Amino acid sequence: MRDVLLKCGVKSRQEGAKYVCFDGSDELAKGVYGTSIPLEVALNPHNDILLAYHMNDERLPPDHGFPGIQEYQVSQQLYHIT
Repeated sequence: MRDVLLKCGVKSRQEGAKYVCFDGSDELAKGVYGTSIPLEVALNPHNDILLAYHMNDERLPPDHGFPGIQEYQVSQQLYHIT
C-alpha cells in the first residue's frame, strides 16, 4: 500500500490528508461497502498492508478473500482508493 500511495503522490498530513479511503465493488442495499484507515497507518513501512491482485501466478478470482483476523477490513474487490 505504502509504495502505491507514494508513487501516486499522496498528499501529506500537512496538506490536509488524514485518511486513505477504500470503496469496494460490492453492491449493498444502501450503496457500496467503504472503509478507511489513518494515513499514518497506510504509510508506515512496518505495517503489512497489501493490495493483492495475483495469487500463485494467477489473477485473483472475484470470490477470493482472506477470512483472517484483521484490524482493518476492506471489500474483497477494491474499486476505488482516495
